Amino acid sequence: MRYDPATKQVVLSGVTKGEARASRPSHKKGGAVEHNRLLNTMARRHQLMISGAPHPHLENISSPRHEDHPLVWKEWTQHIAKVIPKGLAIGPDGSAFERHIRGFCRLAPFFRDRSKKKAATTKAGAEEASAQPTGRTHQKMGQIIILAVVALDGYYAELLGNGHPINPTPSWEPIEFSPQVDEAECARHLAVQGVGIAEANDARDYAFTWLTSAGQTEQDVQLRIAINRYLGERRMTSNHTAGWSENLQ
Repeated sequence: MRYDPATKQVVLSGVTKGEARASRPSHKKGGAVEHNRLLNTMARRHQLMISGAPHPHLENISSPRHEDHPLVWKEWTQHIAKVIPKGLAIGPDGSAFERHIRGFCRLAPFFRDRSKKKAATTKAGAEEASAQPTGRTHQKMGQIIILAVVALDGYYAELLGNGHPINPTPSWEPIEFSPQVDEAECARHLAVQGVGIAEANDARDYAFTWLTSAGQTEQDVQLRIAINRYLGERRMTSNHTAGWSENLQ
């Protein structure tokens, strides 16, 4: 993904996976030893060393998880990743914007397939997963709507205007959307997961970038129509047409 100042839109770079892999620095092929060197260098640079070793909360730079430190994700996108997750835009230094990483780490876990996670540990879960149609449309629609609720300026706060409380204890558990999922339901899910108004506002650019990318790659016609309808909303376009602000990092 990149921002095109001429069209004032986030667009696909047009680079194939093969070209992207070929353009990556050769140290990506260095394996665990090289990855550990990168982690040590990053920890020293940001003064995150404890007893001569990187802080344990930095976790695994080779295959970071959503709960890992944003700096690990930033280093991973710049030096290790072959495919950048949807919604992360790459900044001038070759790594993903920290604001996008924060949005990704907060929101992306909501969209994991709960039945597959359950199937990994239980027979009942395996039966449930086999009974579910692959890529359930309402789950994908829920993801689109929840990201639109976040991306549309002030919409999350507006939907919570009737006094629905925000859970003080944050959660990253997968969300199960109803077959009739709508914007009000998605706002309630966000509140139950403990996503505050300021936190949602911080994730707006990630959500917008995700929707822009999905609008160009989604194969399901109805889902693509829904995405592009949201992208055409006035309160969406009015806040994302001037380019990336300087404070995105």
